[in-house]
Amino acid sequence: MNRDFYFNHDAFHRFMQEPENIRPLLEGLLETSITKITPAPTHRILGAHIHAFTRDGLTYDISLQLAENDDLGKRLRVSQAIMDRDFLSPDNLEDETLRSCVIFICKDDPLGGGKAVRRIGRGISTLDNAPFDDGTSAFILNMSFTEANAAPDVCDFLRWVNAGGTSEGCDAAHSPYLAQLDKAVHEIR
Repeated sequence: MNRDFYFNHDAFHRFMQEPENIRPLLEGLLETSITKITPAPTHRILGAHIHAFTRDGLTYDISLQLAENDDLGKRLRVSQAIMDRDFLSPDNLEDETLRSCVIFICKDDPLGGGKAVRRIGRGISTLDNAPFDDGTSAFILNMSFTEANAAPDVCDFLRWVNAGGTSEGCDAAHSPYLAQLDKAVHEIR
């Protein structure tokens, strides 16, 4: 794969929708084991859109997107609205195991500080400041990070994407995940 693959959003999103290509990244971000990954409804704006079922009984509706640094807040709201419309039907509205997560992969550091990962949690507080979790979260992944504040597979993935989807410029020898990604890329050629 060359740098053009990263910039071909459709190809990258299809590649990342494959369970074996996305599982280590998600397990590193969510800090839990995933037992099953299935495709979710296709919406171009949502990029790679999957449902992930975790060992602890949660079901995540996940959108993984390549993102420019501008208007991330608005893009997050749009993505979340599309996901909510599809995922929160009247039949499962009361299901406390449902979660949704938007993941933006950014080339440059949109929030500053050099961190590899920023987690954005949305919560609602009651008038007496009791926390209320609405089941949504978001991650901003920084391909040009200087602080590796995430699981090794997450940081390896960011280095790999930053290198244009090749192990060139990052050491795949120590990472089974990068070896898997390299193998998958060579198979689609």
